[in-house]
Amino acid sequence: MVELGCVDKHFDVAMLARFLVQPHEGHLQQALHILAYLKAHNKSTMVYNDMKATIAESRFVKQDWREFYQDAKKNIQLNAPGNTVQLNCFVDADHAGDHITHCSHTGVLIFANRAPIIRLLKQQNTAETLTFGSEFVALKIATEMIKGLRYKL
Repeated sequence: MVELGCVDKHFDVAMLARFLVQPHEGHLQQALHILAYLKAHNKSTMVYNDMKATIAESRFVKQDWREFYQDAKKNIQLNAPGNTVQLNCFVDADHAGDHITHCSHTGVLIFANRAPIIRLLKQQNTAETLTFGSEFVALKIATEMIKGLRYKL
């Protein structure tokens, strides 16, 4: 269901999936709510938009990070065959979103041009003490996903 384009229900389904071993009555009610939503919104279609996104670079403040990352190099292969693909990634994490284990949840959405091609919702393995820590872990996960995708492309 989620893989076919119901991005808005991805979080709900992922949270319910945690309780498959020992579900309670409240979990059944939430599953019925999800099914009722899908029944009411069953006319959805998936559209692939191959246009490149336009991002105004003027919205971002230019920073010089060379002092901190002196050995960093861009890993861009020039003269690659085929058409170019613009990858955009959105990452977020909720700090201590799980009230039992106090672990955060990572959300990643990767676009190829303007089409969402990868989405991930995952509970982090560690309980971070600060919001910065959970966001940093989420960014690390997204960076690894983008690296893998670039090698595939």
